[in-house]
Amino acid sequence: MTPQKISYKGFLWSAAVLLLLTAGAKLYSSTGSARIVTATDPLLHLRYRTLLVGLGALEAAIAAYLLFGRHSVAKLWLVFWLSSNFLMYRCANAYLHLKTCPCLGTIASALPLKKGEVDFLLLTTVLCLFFGSGFTLVSMLSERRAAKQIAAIGEKFGKEAPEKMELHDGEGVVTDQVPQSPRGQAI
Repeated sequence: MTPQKISYKGFLWSAAVLLLLTAGAKLYSSTGSARIVTATDPLLHLRYRTLLVGLGALEAAIAAYLLFGRHSVAKLWLVFWLSSNFLMYRCANAYLHLKTCPCLGTIASALPLKKGEVDFLLLTTVLCLFFGSGFTLVSMLSERRAAKQIAAIGEKFGKEAPEKMELHDGEGVVTDQVPQSPRGQAI
């Protein structure tokens, strides 16, 4: 197992665990009767209970796909998409000077941490998910691009380009079809 594959699998596994934990906290908090759950989010204009249930279900579904899904690039895009949405929400809250973000629901108040420390940990987690998935996506896509360029160089010098080439996606070898021209040569 290559170091890249180990770090890639470790990243997705840790992302899945974090998403499952936050999804559980959100779903648990949505069943409570705390006043914050019945309040309306000033940015999205939805009740926090609705947001907690919806985001908890979405995070749980994405975590399940990270653990059991097969398409490695889709896993990374999902983590990148979700974390970028969380960052945009936080940036919009900061721009509008809104201080309320019940990201963990009411469970955050049960933790032995101050509210600022919990917010810092959540922001750090979101940034790790964002940059981790973004870096891994860029690495995988640049590796695919390099493999296609190598095939094009082989064609340029008169060598028959292979019909298939191996591209590594961090989880193993993925075989992609090389697009063929009508004359049977790689495009």
